[in-house]
Amino acid sequence: MSNTASFRLLVRGGMIIFWCALIIIFLYSPLMRLLQPKKIITVLTWTDMIDAELLTKFEKKTGVKVRLSYFENNEELFIKLLAGRAQGFDLIIPSDYIMEKLIDNQLIMPIDRAKLSFWDRLNPELLGVYFDPKNHYSIPYHWAVYGLGLRTDVLPHSGPVSWKLLFDQTLPGKIAMLNSGREAVAIAAYYLYGALEKLSMEQQKEVYNLLVAQRPHVQAYVDADMRADYLLRSEQCNVAVVASPFIMNTLKQNRAINFEIPKEGGFLVLDNLVISRTTQNSDAVYDFINFLFEPEILKHHFHKYPFIPATKELNQWLQDAGAPSSLIEAYRLPISSLHFFRLMTSDQQLNHLWMAIKV
Repeated sequence: MSNTASFRLLVRGGMIIFWCALIIIFLYSPLMRLLQPKKIITVLTWTDMIDAELLTKFEKKTGVKVRLSYFENNEELFIKLLAGRAQGFDLIIPSDYIMEKLIDNQLIMPIDRAKLSFWDRLNPELLGVYFDPKNHYSIPYHWAVYGLGLRTDVLPHSGPVSWKLLFDQTLPGKIAMLNSGREAVAIAAYYLYGALEKLSMEQQKEVYNLLVAQRPHVQAYVDADMRADYLLRSEQCNVAVVASPFIMNTLKQNRAINFEIPKEGGFLVLDNLVISRTTQNSDAVYDFINFLFEPEILKHHFHKYPFIPATKELNQWLQDAGAPSSLIEAYRLPISSLHFFRLMTSDQQLNHLWMAIKV
């Protein structure tokens, strides 16, 4: 081979090496990473549960973009998931009673605890509940205790409070009742029969009669949120079924209003994190779950929204926030003294019963 040919070969080899090096530098440059499509996960959640401002922090930390999609109630959540077999969603935040339907319809996948960094910080009493006894599919995220908000400046008060206050029409003033057939029926059934899972036809009739007799005494059927709290503060009612997170500020500001768990026991609602069976981004989903359980993120949400995290730090946070003693005591109750708003009859029978009650 001549010197000229060798030189040309050397030049060509050098050019190939140069262009390969240039391509590698370009591919791994920060600019190229910015131009590459980012991984996106979609979270189906209640409104006012995840602060969208914190998502930027997670994206900067991981490169994963989080898109929030909202639902108004668990029935809407279930219909959305069932219609598309959970396609389009990665992480979901359902409440306790709808969990069995999600599991039975194979819409969610098992949890890999090895990918979670916080399991030992969860409140052990919120693990192993009826809808997922081994927490095979669910991670407890937030919870609320349901009891009675009372105007103690109007109501005669002697001895332990009872759910009877919702049905005793000899008491002065009106009441605020939950605007949910499942929850109203559960309260009435528990008052009449104690803890049970299903109502017989005869029991359904007795629950119906009790709730119909209660109706003239009801100022409004409401969610157990700020509206129930408002009806107490504005003196439009003297008794209201309320969820503990929504009455904290009123208890701190108005000594005439108290929150008590009835002697028969209170109710609780537990929101959970579950992973869609169709997700293609499970690693990113686990990263986001761990992010949500970072102490500073949990604490941020605790102070921004009224929801209560399902972790052991809760009592200290309640004390730091100046929560009234009655509220702190409600969260210290053993979970065995609280009950879930379980569906005690078929959806069809419940809808028929509730529509007849509210006519």
